Amino acid sequence: MVSSQSLDDILKGKHRSEKNRARDMYRNPIETLNFFGIKNDMTVVELSPGGGWYTEILANYLSDSGLLIAAHFNPEIKNNYLKRSRANFEKMLSSKENFKQVKLVNLDSTLAPANSVDAVLTFRNLHNWLGPRMDGIFRNSFNALKPGGFFGIV
Repeated sequence: MVSSQSLDDILKGKHRSEKNRARDMYRNPIETLNFFGIKNDMTVVELSPGGGWYTEILANYLSDSGLLIAAHFNPEIKNNYLKRSRANFEKMLSSKENFKQVKLVNLDSTLAPANSVDAVLTFRNLHNWLGPRMDGIFRNSFNALKPGGFFGIV
């Protein structure tokens, strides 16, 4: 079943906060997701979703016939800021029915079975991964992607 909701409908949806909607004009989510070729029947990994700004959009867009996998920091990480970020994200996912179908994995995990993902996306995160962490994230992303899948970086 393909979702009848367009990205435009989802952006205007009441499930989104006014604060997040106000940022649309700066982040251009429709143009960004269209540029990456995201379709609502895809399996998509969102790397390091932070507070879930794009998660709020992708979870709804992929809910009927796709899958969103959110890869957040490992809850066992020693950095307290990143640990709190993960806890807040989990709280957000449990707060609304439309987030219940999102699969949450650790950013330092294999992300998904090999060759099972159509797209891996990350938004404004590379600076957080400098060093060996980035190599592992890129390797796991490549391994999860299907042949012909793509890795989109903003």
